[in-house]
Parts: sequence; C-alpha cells; structure tokens
Amino acid sequence: MDDRELTQKVYEHVRKALIGFEENQASGAVAAGCLSGENIKKPLILTSGHGVTCHQSLERLGGGCALQSNYDVDLESACCVVLYDLSLDNLFKLACGCPDNDYTRIAAEALLEGHKVYAVREGIELFKYGQDTAYSKLLGENLRKLQTCGVVIVAEADLDNVISGVKKADIKTSECGKAGMSIDVIKKVLTETDVKQAQKQGACEIFIPQKAVITCLASEYAVKRGIAITRRSNFSGTNNN
Repeated sequence: MDDRELTQKVYEHVRKALIGFEENQASGAVAAGCLSGENIKKPLILTSGHGVTCHQSLERLGGGCALQSNYDVDLESACCVVLYDLSLDNLFKLACGCPDNDYTRIAAEALLEGHKVYAVREGIELFKYGQDTAYSKLLGENLRKLQTCGVVIVAEADLDNVISGVKKADIKTSECGKAGMSIDVIKKVLTETDVKQAQKQGACEIFIPQKAVITCLASEYAVKRGIAITRRSNFSGTNNN
C-alpha cells in the first residue's frame, strides 16, 4: 500500500467517525457535557425502583441505570449521577452522612469524590408536602445541607439541557456558571448571600416559596448576573430565617 492509499484510508476512517458522532449529537444520544477526552461518559441514573420517567430518561440520555446492574457501578465512567427518587428516608441518611443502602451508598460516594449530582425535583418526596410545619422545616434543612454539598435540584423538563450544557434561550447566561440549572431556596427571606451561594453551585434559576421576601441586594445581584428568581405556589416560605 502506497502513501496515497494509506492517506485515503485514514481519511475515510476519520470521516465515518465524524459522521457517526454528528448523528449521535443530533439524536440526543450523547450529551455534550459528558465528553471526556476520547471517552464518552454517560449519566448514571440512581433509583430505588423503576418508573416510566426514569426509563424515558435512559432512552434520551443514553445513560446507565444503577438498579439494572444491581448497583454494581463504576462512577468514573459516569459524567454525573441523577437521583430520581429521593425519599425522606434517603434524604435524611445522606444529609447526616450515614448511607446504609445501595442508593445512599452510591450517592454518598459520588459526593465524596466530587462528581456532579443532580436531584430531579419531581422525585423529591419532601416537595409533595407543605412546607409550613415544624417537621417539614427540619427536613428542609437536610435538603439544604445536600445542596451545600453540591447536589443541584433540576426540574425534569430541564434535565437534558443541564447535563448537556445547552443554554436556555429565555435566561441571560453571561455570568452564570452553567446555564439551565435550577436550585430551590426554601426560606422566608432570600438574601444576596443566598443568590451568591446558588451561583457558586452553577444555578441560573432560583425557585423560592410564593410568599418569600426578596431583599433589594438579592434582586440587584440576580439581575446583574442574569439569574432568574421564580416563585412556586407549592412552597409556603415559612421555614428558616
């Protein structure tokens, strides 16, 4: 084989590889944010039981399911971990640093090793109840602990964009760390410090209780950085100071 034939074969090989990559990108099977060098890292979905929603995400994201592999997983091969059903029990165990089952063990290991961890809002059991009781305030504190440790709460509709790093067209992202991420701040008063903390976690949208008060400094800081503040009617805003 002469040099011309060799060059042609190399060209054809590279061309086919590029075509295959572009097709995967167009179909959404590969998340851009999960590329690492020559290896394609995919999301790891963590659930306690299979559901329709998590199966749909598996098909869209092309990720792996910890439950399907009996929780025998390699976190290094995952670009992030997605918590799909964060029960009150598992929330407490993770926040208190006492993982005692496969679900909490993998989630805790991911946080300890500094992996990206997302919790799907619709699967967080705490949000199914009102936030105006003493007990809900206690559990809300556990959720804030996890957010401080790096857990980012993401709405199901935003999950694909957050993982792939695609920017939301309706949110200014000039100074946001990672466009599309959302975070819950369950407090009666949203301060500038709260907004700064959310920004450090990569959030471009903050969800607060319907009746929460936003300080002037918090509002100004959010506007300047293009961070959206959204009120949710299912939050009462009566916990925390």
